[in-house]
Amino acid sequence: MKVLQTADRESAIGLIQCGRDTIDRCDQLVENLAYSDYKPCTVTNMVLAVRFYGRIAGHTLNLLSSVVMPLHKLDYYDEKDIAKAEKKLQR
Repeated sequence: MKVLQTADRESAIGLIQCGRDTIDRCDQLVENLAYSDYKPCTVTNMVLAVRFYGRIAGHTLNLLSSVVMPLHKLDYYDEKDIAKAEKKLQR
């Protein structure tokens, strides 16, 4: 991933937002599948796939946070710090 190689904060913040949106969409899809008319085996397969993609997005967000967050804060992730960084970039 080029963002990690170049430590491009602006791109990382954009990808973090995209990753958050992806995780939200995965959660919504799982909820929608719970009330769908699909066969139970189809719902099970789809939920497992969606949860898998959501986990991949979560792990990718962890990698991207290493570009945005200072080294001493990598173990502690605060959404407020990302929001502050996003506001600074928008100025």
